[in-house]
Amino acid sequence: MFRQLKFLLLASFFLLNVSDQTFAQLTVQGGISPAQAVQNVFLGQGAYVSNVSYVGGPLGLFNGTNSNLGLANGLLLTTGTPQGTIGPNNSSSIGANLNMPGNGYLSMLANYAGTYDACILEFDFIPIADTIQFRYIFGSEEYPEYAPPHSSQFNDVFAFVISGPGFSQPTNIALLPVTNTPVSINNVNAITNPQYYVDNSNFGGTVGYDGFTTTLTAKAAVTPCQTYHIQLMIADVFDGVYDSGVFLEAGSFGSSVSAASGILGNFSNLVCGSSQFQLNFSRMMLN
Repeated sequence: MFRQLKFLLLASFFLLNVSDQTFAQLTVQGGISPAQAVQNVFLGQGAYVSNVSYVGGPLGLFNGTNSNLGLANGLLLTTGTPQGTIGPNNSSSIGANLNMPGNGYLSMLANYAGTYDACILEFDFIPIADTIQFRYIFGSEEYPEYAPPHSSQFNDVFAFVISGPGFSQPTNIALLPVTNTPVSINNVNAITNPQYYVDNSNFGGTVGYDGFTTTLTAKAAVTPCQTYHIQLMIADVFDGVYDSGVFLEAGSFGSSVSAASGILGNFSNLVCGSSQFQLNFSRMMLN
């Protein structure tokens, strides 16, 4: 009993006297089905989801509450393994070649380069409001060696591709805020758009990748009560090593009413296929 008490006291003392960074850690786990990943983890409010499908390596769940990642928890898509994202970053070249095929759309985004180990999660959804959105972080082991000022074709690629009413062709919505610039290693790094970049290459931190983006939001205008399709995908470029991944925030995929349209202007579209609903109003004092 005394030895156990002494151990607990020593452990408590040690925990209180070391930095939070020392013990902070990104944790991951696998074993979740694609349908569970979307319905029970990724899906938030304002959308109905169906026809979930997936190809790629193991799907992962992450918990970044005590890490330097920037998201508390969610779903992980990676060209390697979920375990490869765990820090500390004590290697500049983590990677797992899964020997899996690439993807034609991602090859096109990579200037028709060969892609490998594609990870693609896709599903149909029906929004109940006029804007679909979700939050994410992109990370890669190809930072910083293959990012500007270096010139390289080894730039892993990812995209969030939406199709449906209002989109004449499949459209990538993984863009920098208020731009049409795709989020990529070449477009977000220590030199280009550095405000969206986190340098993790000092062989520390809690994330295994050498660099990753700040938390970004993918967003698109949609028509309420119409059916859309989205593909969340990522792949290695030119070879199957040096992993990259996308962290999707739990509960962030959903629809909301844009400020431009206003709630009353879209009132008839707020509930899809339902004849009964409840609407709550709150009183406001107007000056």
